[in-house]
Amino acid sequence: MPIQIRFIAVFSIMLSFIAGGVAAQDGRVPETETPLAAESPVPPAPKPPSAEEVMRERLSKAKAYLAVRNYAAAIYELENIRRESGDPSVNSVAGVLLMNGYLEQGDYSKASEILAAAFKSYKSNNAHSADFYAAIAGQIVRGSRGQIERYRSLGLSVSDRNLPLEAVNDAEQMRALLETLIAQAREMSIDKGRSSLMMPLLEEAVAARGSLGRDDYDTRRWRDEMADTRELLVNSHSVILSAVGEAPVEADKAARAADTQSLPPETPPMAEPAGGIDENPAQEAKPKADPNISPPGNSFAPQPAKTADRPV
Repeated sequence: MPIQIRFIAVFSIMLSFIAGGVAAQDGRVPETETPLAAESPVPPAPKPPSAEEVMRERLSKAKAYLAVRNYAAAIYELENIRRESGDPSVNSVAGVLLMNGYLEQGDYSKASEILAAAFKSYKSNNAHSADFYAAIAGQIVRGSRGQIERYRSLGLSVSDRNLPLEAVNDAEQMRALLETLIAQAREMSIDKGRSSLMMPLLEEAVAARGSLGRDDYDTRRWRDEMADTRELLVNSHSVILSAVGEAPVEADKAARAADTQSLPPETPPMAEPAGGIDENPAQEAKPKADPNISPPGNSFAPQPAKTADRPV
């Protein structure tokens, strides 16, 4: 008996240990069975911006500097863009913005350099050089008008000889820049292929120079130049219209000649008598009636009045 009791006790203790171990394993989640949803997703690596996007952002920043009149920062950024970029379109946009900044700062020497570079590009027949030059020239014309409006808003005149020396020099440098532009535009307008673009530009530049006259004589001189330029503009338009209209006229003549040759020959008309053809042959010509003779059978016709004998 004691041996059986001991065996039963040992067996029961072993069963209790086994049951406790199984219960512990059922309540615990293994580390390998952790759900994947609990893990945080790894964000993808950001795509680096392209060179075009970088240049576009830098140009936008330079425009913002110009808008808030921070011309020094805008010019610094634009000069770096022109130095680093080899894209002609980017350099053209930067050049136009630089011209705006230089004119607002009154740096006419730098503005003259950009104008000379644009004219040199045109003489070299570079792509889109005429459009780039027109944009640069437009900035100069607009800058001169802005200068005149600024003087007028302050009650001043650019032709006043009593202005301070700084104002006189500023107006004189703008006149010189406009005269350089006029000379270049006049040379470029000789090209018939681009005269339609350069002649209106020349007209605007001459008008702006006339608004900056030194005195009455200078203003009258540039008004005469304005009249001559408008006459040249009208003549250039007439030449362009004639050149455009010549080809269709010649083609129309050739088409009419071909149609005439393809038509059958026409039957010649019959000769008419000398007196002409009577449209109504059944109707005979009636003699003209004498107004003093009444027609026969008409008793009611008016008779000539008889004169009564008067007594002597």
